[in-house]
Amino acid sequence: MDVETVGKTGFFLAAFLIDQYVKATITGSTTLSFITFQRVTNTGASFGFFQGYNAALLIAGIIILATVYWYRDHLPDWAVWCIITGGVSNLVDRVVYGHVVDYISIGWWPVFNVADALLTVGVAVVVVDEFFGREETP
Repeated sequence: MDVETVGKTGFFLAAFLIDQYVKATITGSTTLSFITFQRVTNTGASFGFFQGYNAALLIAGIIILATVYWYRDHLPDWAVWCIITGGVSNLVDRVVYGHVVDYISIGWWPVFNVADALLTVGVAVVVVDEFFGREETP
């Protein structure tokens, strides 16, 4: 394994473990400046859509992750790492808890977690790359 792969693996493994640790241990509420850390359960998807469809979202998540993995050679490397790490962390929640545990609140935005942030960044990078990325040469 090359140094870059080891670095990415370490970074994303750390992000996954931190996310899972906080989800497993957060019980109360703590406010630091403009961020509040509080445990919120979410049986839906992003922004609270599809509440109560945990099993369907679990299956959809597995299909999406498999698709991202399948097409990984055609997507920006960091985006793939973000999507896979965030997706796996939230899928672990769905299996272990029966819902996703969110814990970061910034007031005006729905409560989210590190996995959600990774997913958002990964998808944003894919979208930006699709519209503004380099043209492939034949």
